[in-house]
Amino acid sequence: MDKPFRYERKYLISTKDYHEIRSRLKKIVDLDKNAGEKGEYFIRSLYFDDINDTAYAEKLDGRCEKEKFRIRIYNCSDKVIKLEKKEKAGFYNAKASETIDLETCRALIAGRPEAIPLNTSPLVDEFCAKMRVKLLRPKVIVDYNREAYTSPFSRTRITFDKNLRTGNYATELFDPNLPTLAVMDKGYMLMEVKFDEYMPTHISNILSMTNATQTSFSKYAMCRKFQ
Repeated sequence: MDKPFRYERKYLISTKDYHEIRSRLKKIVDLDKNAGEKGEYFIRSLYFDDINDTAYAEKLDGRCEKEKFRIRIYNCSDKVIKLEKKEKAGFYNAKASETIDLETCRALIAGRPEAIPLNTSPLVDEFCAKMRVKLLRPKVIVDYNREAYTSPFSRTRITFDKNLRTGNYATELFDPNLPTLAVMDKGYMLMEVKFDEYMPTHISNILSMTNATQTSFSKYAMCRKFQ
C-alpha cells in the first residue's frame, strides 16, 4: 500500500480563537462537501490496540514512529464504514483507508479474523494478520463533531473537532444513544491542518493572528486516559 505522507499540525484553540479563525478562513477556503445543514458532521471511531497496548504506550512515550488502526463511521450510519491505518514518522503522517461491509466490520469488532476471506484487500489482510499475531482488539470509542474546509493549494485541509467524547470500553459502534463522557475542557476544541509540501502562506498568516497553540494532542490517547 503506497500512502503519501503529509504534514499534520494540531492546535488546541478556544471558542474565541475558533470564531476568529473561521471567519477569516471562510473567505479563502471551501467547506467540506460532506458537511450537513449545520456545516459539520459527526465522526465515531473505534480504535484497536494489541495485547500490550503498544499504540497507547508509544504515544505516551513520544515515539516518532507509530501506527494505529481504527474503524470509522459517520453520523452513526452503516452506509459508509472505513477501516483505517494511521502512520506517523517524525513530522509526517499517512493514512490508508478501505471501505468495508457491515459483516466484515462486525467480525473485526468481535475479534474473528478467521471469518474474513483472505485477499479481501491489502489493508484488511494486514489488519487480520495483526489480530492473529498481536491480538489487536477494540479498545475505545472516540466521538466528535467535525467542521472541515479544503484548499487546492498543497491539498490543504483544515478541520475543527468539537465536543470530543469517549465511549470508554463500549463497542456498540452504531448506537446513537451510546453513553459517552466529555474529555476536553469546556470552551476548547482541536484544530488540525494537513498539507503536502507547505502550509499556504495565507493560512499560516491567519493562524499567526490568534492565540492558537500547537500541540501533540492525540484524541485516542486522551480518551484512553478516561478508562
